[in-house]
Amino acid sequence: MCVPNARIYIEAYLNPEKFESEKYCLYQPAYNYNSPIDYINYIAYMAGHHCHMFDQKNLLAILQNIGYSKVELRDFDPTIDLEARKHESIYAEAKK
Repeated sequence: MCVPNARIYIEAYLNPEKFESEKYCLYQPAYNYNSPIDYINYIAYMAGHHCHMFDQKNLLAILQNIGYSKVELRDFDPTIDLEARKHESIYAEAKK
């Protein structure tokens, strides 16, 4: 499983001067910057494509709560994951 890491954008809200929007806010239809809260809006809504925000802890907890076992974070795998999303994603593996 691969999902966007919301923590990146929350940290951008807290420390906007350190955030690289040109690296993380690539989907222009969803990016409308007026203030740091818009970094969170970007990842939360993604122009209607996103419905939930994840960090490492809640992703694993959600998978466990819906009945998956052996739930664990994993590293990027170039054979199944998109290189273009590597910098902003959380990767997990779970077995039912």
